Amino acid sequence: MGPRGRRGRCQAGVRSAVAVILTLALTRHVQADGDLLAKARASIESLDYMAARTTLAEALATGTNGPDELTEIYLLTGVVSGALGDSPASAQAFQKLLALSPKASLVAGTSPRVTRPFAEATAFYRTHAPLKVSVQSAISPPMVTLVVESDPMAMITGARVVVIADGKPEQTLDAKGTARIAIALPDAKRLELRVIALDEHGNRLVELGAPNQIVIVTPDKPVLPPVIPVVVKPLPPPAARPLYAQWWLWGGVSAAAAVTGTLFGLGARSAGNDLEALNAASMAHDFGEAQDVLARARRNALLANITFGAAGATAVAAVILFVTRPDARSRERSITVVPTPIRGGTAITLEVPF
Repeated sequence: MGPRGRRGRCQAGVRSAVAVILTLALTRHVQADGDLLAKARASIESLDYMAARTTLAEALATGTNGPDELTEIYLLTGVVSGALGDSPASAQAFQKLLALSPKASLVAGTSPRVTRPFAEATAFYRTHAPLKVSVQSAISPPMVTLVVESDPMAMITGARVVVIADGKPEQTLDAKGTARIAIALPDAKRLELRVIALDEHGNRLVELGAPNQIVIVTPDKPVLPPVIPVVVKPLPPPAARPLYAQWWLWGGVSAAAAVTGTLFGLGARSAGNDLEALNAASMAHDFGEAQDVLARARRNALLANITFGAAGATAVAAVILFVTRPDARSRERSITVVPTPIRGGTAITLEVPF
């Protein structure tokens, strides 16, 4: 190939690289004004691709780049590597580009040395999801977890949390990990967070909570009123009943009446036997003797009935007095007042033992 051919290819590479840079600037509004990126652009414009690739590697290694800067670094690296004929490096750079920015594209007319690796990277994402992360938080204990849902190029190696606790100066907390990266947070009622996924150099791949921060508010714990024990003093022992109201007295009267009634009953039975004997030997006795024995039998029977009735009545009275006797044992009763918070106020619960 003659000088004109080589010169034409170089010019085509320059035009494709510059076209891609302009496309990115217009579609993503890249504001990467770092010295190294500016130096890399200048090297590309002067067709010094080797210097541009070295400068881009240095820019990546600084670890100070955000998502927009990383997008430009991987785009320029893919373009430069393709222009130098290093298709594998170009395809890998474009894969990382598309992981960060799935809608990135090249303009028509770009050199085939660049479009072929880009097409290979695009085909890769037909079966792979781009970079995706989410955040989970916990209140007790306060903690935030960066969950890596998809990382096809294994770019994430750690996480960073920038936290403002109760309005105090912000703190930066870092942790290493790949799938679930948990970071303990300071105890505070209000936490304002930015959660960042980091690459191996410390560059910020994804920033969650910027510009609007993630806010975690710890609810106030309900303050329950103390349990108030109220001790009621023992009741004074009841006054003793008079003698006539004692159950045992009436029980004794009932027993005595029952014994007396039994004796009268036996006397009435004995008089009946005597009367039968008189009747059997009536020829030897006069009618007056029979009348005396009959009167004695009737008197004993009447007295037996009366005393048995009295025994029953006094037995009932003794039972009633026994059942209703006052309990001499007095015990101390403890009443517990338990305030219970409810919606719109406080309920009071009384616990009384029986």
